Amino acid sequence: LDLNLPELDGLEVLDRLRADHPLAKVLILTARTEVEDRVRGLDMGAHDYLTKPFYLKELKARVRALLRRDFVTQDTVLQCGHLKMDTVKHIAWCENRPLDLTRKEYAILRYLLLQTGKVVSQEELLEHIWDDSVNPFTNVVRVHINTLRRKLGDNAENPIYIETISGMGYRLKEPNSRT
Repeated sequence: LDLNLPELDGLEVLDRLRADHPLAKVLILTARTEVEDRVRGLDMGAHDYLTKPFYLKELKARVRALLRRDFVTQDTVLQCGHLKMDTVKHIAWCENRPLDLTRKEYAILRYLLLQTGKVVSQEELLEHIWDDSVNPFTNVVRVHINTLRRKLGDNAENPIYIETISGMGYRLKEPNSRT
């Protein structure tokens, strides 16, 4: 959110946004550099504040950090069929069987659970789970998805949970759904 909007003050927009969408993630990106402006923006509900000029690499890192943050929600357990994840205890299980996941596998599964039913591209997973140093043409996502599938008792040919959408990415689906 830029505070120096042509028609409205950005803090007014932030105030309205907070009223209508209290869980929306907000990063203020502005030329206002005074400490008072930063404090006011954060106190009004922004999650981060970055002043211009800025490095694009830093902006990307802040957005990734913002997207990784756990905001207070009603449910701390994410679920898709018999697949469950407790985001507070950082454990996951499938068919009442605990899953031994690496950090990356846990992060991928959590992201897919949050996006259940939606197609998630390889690029999106790279952006949200890995840092900028990963080659976008690598097969690291495919390798992790295959390992995750194996741990879930899933497979690419007849997926129970993680299906491949050709040319688009992956989708976590409810078991026995036709989506």
